[in-house]
Amino acid sequence: MKFHRTDLIKRVQAEIGRRILAATEANTKAQEKATRRRQEYIDGTAEAWQEFADNINAALAAGRPVASDDAPRVLKAGWIDKVHLHPASQWEPPADRVPDTDALNTLLDLLEAATDEVVSTSALESMGFRTANLFRR
Repeated sequence: MKFHRTDLIKRVQAEIGRRILAATEANTKAQEKATRRRQEYIDGTAEAWQEFADNINAALAAGRPVASDDAPRVLKAGWIDKVHLHPASQWEPPADRVPDTDALNTLLDLLEAATDEVVSTSALESMGFRTANLFRR
């Protein structure tokens, strides 16, 4: 199979753009979800945290150590699972997804530097680009 070099350049550029857009959209959705979860937690536990702070102050004023009984029940429930080892980590922003465009950028550089107007599938594969996998992901 043969491709016109300029058409292939357009397809590669479009695929790079699609992957960047997909990663950007996924990052935006993940950030919105994390922000929403954090706000729901804050809204649902604000009074319990205030009660806990009051209980800590009362324990300190009475000269006794703060005990687990000083924590309101709603706050204790969140410490049962694996999160209790690193409770703050669940509120860190999600890691950004990075679009997988390295191979396509390399192909684009090669195509732009090429002088032939037609590129064959076998030529692409001999350079390490399997055409079946170029435009999927």
